[in-house]
Amino acid sequence: MLVPLVVAFLPFPTRLAADTLHNEGAEPMAATIHGLTLLAIRILEFALDADARRGHLYSPQQTPMRCRARDEDFCSLRPGM
Repeated sequence: MLVPLVVAFLPFPTRLAADTLHNEGAEPMAATIHGLTLLAIRILEFALDADARRGHLYSPQQTPMRCRARDEDFCSLRPGM
């Protein structure tokens, strides 16, 4: 439930960054908030991936090294899990 909450929060720092285009000096705060939001999303993504690995939810035809190669393909989850 945290992932949708944090992702839904993302437009707020984006709007804040857009508003700082007109106010000099506010850019560091907007960039920090935006960066922290993106960091929170990445940490939650890592936690979901670790949980899926712990629960053996990845498809067996995918090897662990291929699953880590984000540039190639995403690992598929077993249907119904």
